[in-house]
Amino acid sequence: MLFQSIKIISFGADYDILQEFNDFSKQDKPYNKYQIVVKKNDQESKQKYIAAYYPFNKQQRDIIDMFYLVKQIKILNIINKEDFYHEDDQFIIVYPFLQNYQLSVESIKHLDKNTKVSIMVQLSITLLEMAKRKIPFNITNLNQLVLIDGIVFINMQEFHYYEKSTDTQSLNYLKQFIRNNFQLNEIQEIDQFHFEANTIESFTESILSTFNLIVKDYENAQYFKVFQHIFKVSNYTQLADYQANSHIYKFQKLPVFEKIFSFPLTQDIIAKSTKIQGEEDQDIEDVKVNITREIQLMELFEVNHEIAACFKYIRILDQSYLFMRYYCKNLRQYFELMNQNQSVYFTKLIVYAIAYQFIKGLALLHFAGIKHRDLKPENLFLTNQNILYGQIHIADFDRSIIQQKDNQGLDIDYFDQTNTPEYNPPEQRKLRDHSVDIWQYGLTIYEVANKGQYPGARICLDFNQYYSPQVIEGKLQQYNYDKEFMDVIKQCLKEDPQQRPQAREIERIMQKLYEKEQSKQAKGPKLFSSQSFKWQKSQQIEEQVVSDI
Repeated sequence: MLFQSIKIISFGADYDILQEFNDFSKQDKPYNKYQIVVKKNDQESKQKYIAAYYPFNKQQRDIIDMFYLVKQIKILNIINKEDFYHEDDQFIIVYPFLQNYQLSVESIKHLDKNTKVSIMVQLSITLLEMAKRKIPFNITNLNQLVLIDGIVFINMQEFHYYEKSTDTQSLNYLKQFIRNNFQLNEIQEIDQFHFEANTIESFTESILSTFNLIVKDYENAQYFKVFQHIFKVSNYTQLADYQANSHIYKFQKLPVFEKIFSFPLTQDIIAKSTKIQGEEDQDIEDVKVNITREIQLMELFEVNHEIAACFKYIRILDQSYLFMRYYCKNLRQYFELMNQNQSVYFTKLIVYAIAYQFIKGLALLHFAGIKHRDLKPENLFLTNQNILYGQIHIADFDRSIIQQKDNQGLDIDYFDQTNTPEYNPPEQRKLRDHSVDIWQYGLTIYEVANKGQYPGARICLDFNQYYSPQVIEGKLQQYNYDKEFMDVIKQCLKEDPQQRPQAREIERIMQKLYEKEQSKQAKGPKLFSSQSFKWQKSQQIEEQVVSDI
């Protein structure tokens, strides 16, 4: 199932055409024409784009699937689409206009040694990741590559969807590219590359070892030296302590991000790198599986959704670095701020705003068939310290899974529980569906309504002692919440998962309560409008398109 949105309206309604090129009889191109275009609603900057037209046959299911895979993938060193359209028997894919940055034989001659080394490192890492993601890419000419501020990008406009390649072919083309474009007398270390290697992974390891980029560093993520070599990041802050399961780096956004991405980013950027560790080999393999799962889930969403999704990632051999916007706080930190500063407190309006924002994101996940399984205040990120002026984004998907529509639940064993016992539902070892998330939503909102004080038990031996309707009513009655709000918490914390409500049902109630409280207080801005409806509508259309093909 495909979750990122395609365009609901036509290409012609979005773009004006400046030039068209369609004579490729003597060139090996995957598209039959391309146009230089500008957006109709962008009268000021007149930023140019390339619109490439790719014909397809409705019987070529594997090719169609490849189009959609490439469309959503977030590997850092590939140029992704700006827009994606399906019209008749062709895909129209719009890319940033970056021809001024294309590599050429002449431009390579003027690069210094460090930049050339970095290009080889980046290409080997990227082609390895593309092979892992089942989209092997053959570098056949320099026009396929773009170099911006020392970062090399593969231009997916030139990707041959119709020609099946293999990892071996991709490796051989990479070796040939290095031999043809980098001279041994300039970079003598090339002679030490393992050109006899028969896998991209072993060839990549030989490149990193040759340039002394594989070092033991117990204070940083694995291959952090490679990360620094590529991105020239020297000023950074580690946000996670040594006991955390991830390294979290904060640094200023790179200038190249401004040139390559059209969506807005925060001034500071986060790179999250999950630690690959465990007592047994199987534990380590499980971590790697979780990393891949988190990446694939984050690729289902774009940065304008209520999800703290990465906008790009790079995986150096097995070690991933996920690039995300910087959030000022998570909800747990906001609770701590309340305890330290009496001027910071939850009004009823703020409580309802949190409940509404949170459920919008959760409803979006459930619409996409995703179970989060680790919802808690630490995994709810704030875009603004003034909650009424920002959004709440759901984060941390390394325990999430996709729930197939024909599958009502999954067998969960002891080792497949959520990360945080305090927020586990009573049925944690039984069949579970989306109701697990509803329990965690209800308990988190119960905590919010209780002014940031956790109302449950780490190990609950007596359910009614903590979660009966009478206990919930008794804890919250002093705050004068609406009956509908109290009822939602009670329903979410039902012991029987089948009796808990659906996310969409809760969203409707919370929206009504928030807007009612907002109008009553006659203050506070409206919450930023959600992208959820637009995303869901386009998702329904995309599902129909795919089913019709």
